[in-house]
Amino acid sequence: MDHSNVSDRVTNLISAAYALYMIVFALGFFLVVVMLLSNFFGFSVPSYLILTPMQHMGMFLSGIILISFVTHPLRKNGAKWYDWLMGIVGASGGLYIFFVYPELMLRMGITTTIDVVFGLITIIFLLEAGRRTTGAALAVLTMVFILIGLYDAGFDISSLVTRIYLYNVGIFSTPFQVATFMIFIFMFFGALLSEIGVGKFFTDLAFALTGARKGGPAKVAVVASSLLGTMSGSATGNVVTTGTFTIPLMKRAGYKPETAGAIEASASTGGQLMPPVLGSAAFIMPLFLGIRYWDVVVASVIPALLYYFALYIFVDQEASKQKAFGVPREQLPPLRPLLLKLYYLLPLVVLVSVLSSGYSVEHAAVASIMAALFIEWFTRAGIRKLFGVIFTVIIFGLGFTLASSGLDIFSILVVVGAISLFITMGIGLVLKGAREMTSIIVRSLASSFKSVTPVAIACALAGVIAGVLAYTGLALTLSQFLVEISGGNIVILLILVVGITILLGMGMPTPAVYVLCATSVAPALVEMGIPPIAAHFFIFYFGILAPLTPPVAITAYAGAAVAKADFWKTGIEAFRMALIGWFIAFSFISRPEMLILPIESLDLSAISNVVFGVFASVLAALLSGGVISGYLFGHLNAMQRVSFAIALILLLISLFYTEYLILVSALILALLNPVTLKSFRGNK
Repeated sequence: MDHSNVSDRVTNLISAAYALYMIVFALGFFLVVVMLLSNFFGFSVPSYLILTPMQHMGMFLSGIILISFVTHPLRKNGAKWYDWLMGIVGASGGLYIFFVYPELMLRMGITTTIDVVFGLITIIFLLEAGRRTTGAALAVLTMVFILIGLYDAGFDISSLVTRIYLYNVGIFSTPFQVATFMIFIFMFFGALLSEIGVGKFFTDLAFALTGARKGGPAKVAVVASSLLGTMSGSATGNVVTTGTFTIPLMKRAGYKPETAGAIEASASTGGQLMPPVLGSAAFIMPLFLGIRYWDVVVASVIPALLYYFALYIFVDQEASKQKAFGVPREQLPPLRPLLLKLYYLLPLVVLVSVLSSGYSVEHAAVASIMAALFIEWFTRAGIRKLFGVIFTVIIFGLGFTLASSGLDIFSILVVVGAISLFITMGIGLVLKGAREMTSIIVRSLASSFKSVTPVAIACALAGVIAGVLAYTGLALTLSQFLVEISGGNIVILLILVVGITILLGMGMPTPAVYVLCATSVAPALVEMGIPPIAAHFFIFYFGILAPLTPPVAITAYAGAAVAKADFWKTGIEAFRMALIGWFIAFSFISRPEMLILPIESLDLSAISNVVFGVFASVLAALLSGGVISGYLFGHLNAMQRVSFAIALILLLISLFYTEYLILVSALILALLNPVTLKSFRGNK
């Protein structure tokens, strides 16, 4: 018997079971169904069915610790018995919270010996889980802050455990709440969309639209990554998904391996900036700012489009420079059949509709899941359309029943969305020809829970650090120190914040970086008069761009691995390509109206600020591309590159000091680009 296969199957089964628990109980759908039934049949809801959010977080914590130990074993040749044993022991701390939390609430403030024992077990094994899943940097930093917290608690272990384990601070604070109730369900949403072929549809559509153009494979990487970013929000995931196809094609089209890997890495990084599903840190942002996730989505639109527009310009010019050709049309998927499959966008349309109607992010994702399943029932090869009709009849019957009880359309979408998962699995189990639909859901459940594990572990550790920063007063001290050291100069302060964020982001996942900086450095930006949404987006952007920054350019190295290219060269290339993201971040700091939310009234001042920020970003994209690659509408000589570099510096100055310098930058670009100079010489 192959023990590794048995271990994998057991891991998948446990992951799917935990994921199912999260959807049924943690999101409250089982309770909603029971309450609806109680209204119809006149019975009361048993108290033991009403679980607290803290209990759900305890169950979730037990699952991610267990899965982290078996999916990231001590040795590379698969999980051994000791990995399973450590995972089970580590999981006991979360299960302890699940079972005893009602009692903890009754004796709040009184900590027992067994509380301390399970607390220490959880802290120790959580640190090891973090080391295995996210690397040593975050685990070591968390350990340092735990020691600081222990010192602040007078070396009282009981006090430390109470602060960071027993209640909704520390481990179970805001970041982990978001991972439990928001990030996981979006991981499942993305996994399900991938299973039903939405990811392939986006990739094929990108190939059909741009594959035949000059440097087509690189443009496919940009377009496909932007589309995939609307559903996954994972940079590394995008590199693996689209890069498998685009990077070899880019190399065959004439791109150097380092350039091909860098283009895919830069494009995939932008997926975390692309609405409606941004990077996982974006789900934490609303709780820090006291706004809706939909507001974050709206704020992200202009910067995200600018990033991909700039990247598209860069790869277009790089294609001209390297004389890269497109993919022959006969090797591309035809566009017309793909346009007939635009129904694949239905889940995203439902997602945006429910979000914009004021519903929570997790409920919007669940409603979108129903739309995805509806599509799959009628399009999956080998499944009879009759089964899809059965599914539709049941769904509409439930919808009409709920409508008769007074629920509005969006509430019905949310409730039926959750139930549709079980209807699909039920039909698949009962009807032999529909078994594949059950398999799709089970695979999505298992893969999503395994995928969320590193993110959730990072959120738990970040919560510990943020908790120590808060109750020791270090957060306020660091914020005041940054303001003092900057001398009240906003540009110096921004540079300091960039340095801190990039440094942290080189060794830690984005959610952890965002939480730490939102707690410690964002208040300094707000104190200097920057709108909170702009301050937090600034941190969010650099937390995302940090994994493209050498020497620890994790996303770029993933692209290099696929491209079989030099890691260091690929990292430098990717960093240079993504520099426009830096400029965009400084642009919306100087012109917060670019984030839409700070606009109080649509007057001339607001419109001019948005136009200025967008124009400056587009201009910066052209100038920086020319300076970096030495090519812009033609090869640039040394004088032209120096002139464009000066124009770029003037453009940066115009953001914060005198906006008229943007005209000088535009004039330099207009007069010294190869097209204008060639025309001038021709006339002469």
